[in-house]
Amino acid sequence: MRNLLLLIAVAAIAATVYFMTTGQEAVEAPAPVVTEEAPAETAATEAEEAAEDAADAAQSAADAAEEAVEDAATTVQEAVEGAVDQATEAGDAAAEAASEAAEAATEAATEAAEQATEAATDTAAAATEAVTESTGLADVLTVDGFDFDKAVEMIDGSDMGALQKTTLKTGLEQARDNPELLSQVLDQIREAMGL
Repeated sequence: MRNLLLLIAVAAIAATVYFMTTGQEAVEAPAPVVTEEAPAETAATEAEEAAEDAADAAQSAADAAEEAVEDAATTVQEAVEGAVDQATEAGDAAAEAASEAAEAATEAATEAAEQATEAATDTAAAATEAVTESTGLADVLTVDGFDFDKAVEMIDGSDMGALQKTTLKTGLEQARDNPELLSQVLDQIREAMGL
C-alpha cells in the first residue's frame, strides 16, 4: 500500500510539472478506490494506471522540452543569419566606399597632371616664342637681315639712355648704305642691347 501511495504521488508530481510547462491546468488524479473484496488486485490495477499516467505525463513533458529546444535553436539560427547578413552588408558598404575614394583620387591625380602638362606646354610655348622673337630681332641687327626701321624701333624701345640712343641711330643712319661700316655699327648696337 505504501508503494502504491508513493507511485501515485510521483504521478501527481509529473502531471503537475507537465501542466505547468504546457500552460494547462492540472486535473487532479482521482484518488484510487480501494475495495475490500480484492485489495491486492485493485492496488495493482491502480498502480499500473498511475504508472501509465506518469509515463504519459513524462512523455508530454519530454515533447514540450523538445519543442522548446527546437524553438530556441530556430531563434539562434535566425539571429546568426541576421548577424551574417549585417556583416556582409557592412563589408559591401566599406568596399564600395574604398572604391569610390580610389576613383576620386585617380580623377584628382589625372586632373592635376593634365593641368601641370598644360601649364608646362604654355610656358614652353611662351619661351619658344620669346626665343624666336629675340632671334628675329637679332637678325635685324645683322648685315644680311638688316632692316633700318626695325633697328631704329629696337633702339628706341631699349633701356639705353637718350644720348646713347641718339648716337647709335646717327651711326646707323650714316652706315646704312655702307656694308663695312654698317657691320661695325650693328656690332655696337648688339653689344649695347646685350644681344
